[in-house]
Amino acid sequence: MKHVLIFITGVSFAVLMLFSFVAIEGKESGEGTKNCLQLSPPSAAQQEEQVQSPEFEALQQLIDEGAARSEIPLKFKVNYFYTKENLTYCPLIFEVLGADISFGKETGGNEALLKAFGTVRSPEGEVVAPYFYLPMQLYLTDPQLESFQQGAYLWSVSLFIPPGEYYLYFGLRNEVDGKMTTLMKPLVVPNFSPDKLSVSDIILAKALLRKPGSVLEAVTIYDGLSFGNVAYQINFDNKFQAEDQIEFVFLVSGAGLDPQTQSPSLKADYIIKKDGSTIGQFPLQYQMTTVSQPLPLQLFKLSPGSYTFEIVITDLTTQATTTKSVSFIII
Repeated sequence: MKHVLIFITGVSFAVLMLFSFVAIEGKESGEGTKNCLQLSPPSAAQQEEQVQSPEFEALQQLIDEGAARSEIPLKFKVNYFYTKENLTYCPLIFEVLGADISFGKETGGNEALLKAFGTVRSPEGEVVAPYFYLPMQLYLTDPQLESFQQGAYLWSVSLFIPPGEYYLYFGLRNEVDGKMTTLMKPLVVPNFSPDKLSVSDIILAKALLRKPGSVLEAVTIYDGLSFGNVAYQINFDNKFQAEDQIEFVFLVSGAGLDPQTQSPSLKADYIIKKDGSTIGQFPLQYQMTTVSQPLPLQLFKLSPGSYTFEIVITDLTTQATTTKSVSFIII
């Protein structure tokens, strides 16, 4: 029997969570978008309107001709996390500078309507994730707009995809000025087998927010990155101050059960490296009922530069080991 565990650090207790594709409900919006609209299943008329939309036409050009557009500068990446039902949680993470988002003047304020859209196809052209179309309405007062234009804003689209190799076609359009960016990205979605010890991608965050009663909803757009009822404030390039309180989150799948306790028994070695050399290390052992572990950067007195945070997991029941790492920058 295997368990899947989610480590959420820097809190008073561990959260043990199994993601399920069928448990999809609830909506949320965050600070960056002010009013982030979530789509219900569209009506037939709405579907016809979307098919005739500039977004759909640009997406078809990207798929058929490889004609990408780059009118809105953005950063884009995909992370991978284990879920149940042979699916992988693949949040599409993108960041846009506030100065690159045009606003129209409305009564009492300023308004922009961004539309994130896309699809996932197999190399043979089979549709893996149907065409999605997610609007984000931003409404800001004049003082809010001035502040907004000085920052960078990160959103994520929640997709659940079976393991395999695919092509992601993604776009972002601003309804105000018609500017649009489209891109194609190969996806290699890992198979987090319940029979093999594995670690997901590692997320570093400055803050987390608990939202009781909220669950992760498929094909929905979020501020930051969401895991069930926990939302993380992250930045695209993992840039932090040396004194920042950093949380990290990762999932372990394929852990065995100790015959005596019938619980997982895992050892985690946390290692900080610079230029390939270890400059800090702290091992911990878990029975996996309680986990509380921030990333204590203050202890290592890190100077500005690039670093690697590495996690080595050892299953003390099966003696299997696995390693994952993530880069970060101290500014």
